Amino acid sequence: MKWEVAVVGAGPGGAFTARELAKKGFNVILFEKERFPRDKLCGGWLTPLVVKKLGWNENKIKMHRFKNIRVYDPYLNSVLVGDMVDNYTVLREEFDHALAQDAVDAGVELKESAAVKSLSLKKDEVQIKSRDQSFSASLVVGADGTHSIVARELGLRKRWKKSELIFCMGALLREPLFKPEHLSEEMMSTVQIFLFNFCRGYGWLSAQERVCNIGLAEFLPHLKEPRKLWKQFINTLKRAGFNFSFHALKPKGYMYNAVRGPTGPTFGERVLLVGDAGGFASNLTGEGIGPAIVTAEMAASVIERALEKEDFSAHYLKNYEKRWQEAFGDTYLTNYRFLKHYFAGFPILRRYALKNLVPFLEAVNTIPELKSALLRGFTDFRASSEIFSLGKPHLSALALAFLKNKFKRLIHT
Repeated sequence: MKWEVAVVGAGPGGAFTARELAKKGFNVILFEKERFPRDKLCGGWLTPLVVKKLGWNENKIKMHRFKNIRVYDPYLNSVLVGDMVDNYTVLREEFDHALAQDAVDAGVELKESAAVKSLSLKKDEVQIKSRDQSFSASLVVGADGTHSIVARELGLRKRWKKSELIFCMGALLREPLFKPEHLSEEMMSTVQIFLFNFCRGYGWLSAQERVCNIGLAEFLPHLKEPRKLWKQFINTLKRAGFNFSFHALKPKGYMYNAVRGPTGPTFGERVLLVGDAGGFASNLTGEGIGPAIVTAEMAASVIERALEKEDFSAHYLKNYEKRWQEAFGDTYLTNYRFLKHYFAGFPILRRYALKNLVPFLEAVNTIPELKSALLRGFTDFRASSEIFSLGKPHLSALALAFLKNKFKRLIHT
């Protein structure tokens, strides 16, 4: 049987692409190398954008609502950024399983424990080999993550450069080692974000009813000793007052592109890339689920037209890249300039920024327009660069509020 569309990778991007196409009546096969439910290291943040596009209610899976972010500087001074609406954290093992089941319910053929071994482009199809089986499809969607075999086999990209990658370590602390009753109501409704002197990335901690999710991200070129880095992170959590049984944790690691955004083609003859396979994770917050869902939706729309026209050429599929470039391509460039020149590039500027992070965010909190822009950047990756596009009136107000906060701190110290 020849499939109209084959999707490789049943994470959020792949399952959503498959679900949307199946809803339109197309025959779709979805390959997943593991069997659901399966572990997946991730912060598990569902933004309002994602929740809206999924069309789920809170009863679909366990979704823990939170409304605040608390940001810590390297000295454990902190500031609360609150009043967030319709933001949730989830366990990826449950979320991915539910979304894959959505795809199956829509009519998708799901192949679990079916790692794709090779793909080859033919005149009228793409041939796919998975273990001892062969399949063919008119078009393939690569949703198979950072080390995408689809991108590699179909000539879109061999590998990411080291300078384009982020290394993450993380773990889930579950009951009985994690005792949620020991946390205040504010703690349970707040995601904790940590910035450090010993790491150029950031750490996170989010508590749900049954589990505490902690993790750490670092730019790969600056990663020297992962075990030492993890210990430093755990010590920071303890100093901040989170005295859980962290010694029992065995962190897992993975890499993905959250530095420059997509730097190569995301389309080709009979192929499109979505999510991490295309390098779409936010290069400011590191968010991966939102970009995966948005690019999956765009891909499904372009594929629908391609199937109707029976045109799977690179010339036609280039419409996918045009769409995402027009929608949020500039955001990656703006964020990268910030990361390169003001955060990761110049140590003096970075130290100054970290030292003044809390009074800066406190100042932002006092100006409604700026706080709104900051929250949009946190909750919609497409708007993550808004905070860098301030007009003169906002800059003046921010400078004044920042100086007031600095003065207050000097008086209290």
